[in-house]
Amino acid sequence: MGDWAADLLNMGCEVWNTLVGYSVEFMSNTPDTYNAGVWSTIVLLNNTLFIPVASALITLFFMIGFCQETQDIHTDIRFETVFKYLIRLAVTEALVTYNLDIIQAIFKVFGNLYDAVIIKAGGINGNTIFDQSSIAAYLRNLDTIPAIGYILLNLIFLMVMAVLAITMFYTIFTRLLKILVMIPLGAFAMSTVAGGRSIAMSAQSFIKYIISVAGEIIIIILALIVMKSLGSDGLGLKTVLGISKDLNVSNIFFTELEAIITALITVGLIKSAQSMLQKALAL
Repeated sequence: MGDWAADLLNMGCEVWNTLVGYSVEFMSNTPDTYNAGVWSTIVLLNNTLFIPVASALITLFFMIGFCQETQDIHTDIRFETVFKYLIRLAVTEALVTYNLDIIQAIFKVFGNLYDAVIIKAGGINGNTIFDQSSIAAYLRNLDTIPAIGYILLNLIFLMVMAVLAITMFYTIFTRLLKILVMIPLGAFAMSTVAGGRSIAMSAQSFIKYIISVAGEIIIIILALIVMKSLGSDGLGLKTVLGISKDLNVSNIFFTELEAIITALITVGLIKSAQSMLQKALAL
């Protein structure tokens, strides 16, 4: 029975550690490197559908902006004004044409920063974040009666850790899919620059959104780095409560409780990473 309790504990740690490892590996992908087939489809749609439509919208947004900014056509249409409009149209056309390149550049910047953070932190090893091998060895030597209680405790631990791990991986996985779905709209957003400052707010909002989505990867990896330290050293609950360091019921219970709380906080930070970055940088 003690082996069952130890196996359940190990399974709970292994599920979390494995999905953390997959998540870290998955986050190294950028929209253009995740899947060649998906990216080629996005490029095809962008070049054959979204850019032509957005190019046509440039004229519409320009006319809207021109009408909003022009009070008297006889006095407002001067050489410098016409030149300003021509520059605006040229910039807008360039932004629409190279919208994918701009988005790729943003992700490349944050991708390089992501790699630098991991290197400076000494790496993220998904297999050693939660290591309860000493407790598992202790549980294997228990008699049948006390082992039954630990089986129930570790079954709960396994289920909670599995749910949190799946939630974490789902959040990170959908982040990339969300990016892939939003990228084709970049041509439409960039076309609004032709309409002047008021209409160009759409382009600004889109760029801010892309930056927040690309930049949240830094918040996520920092959360995992902090969680790794907490997972190794504990939250300090046992010290505050005066729990003995010897392996016993209270020590094992609070060790597993600290692991659950740490994982719960980490998942919460990962799910709110984008909103945290938007608030911190006013994006």
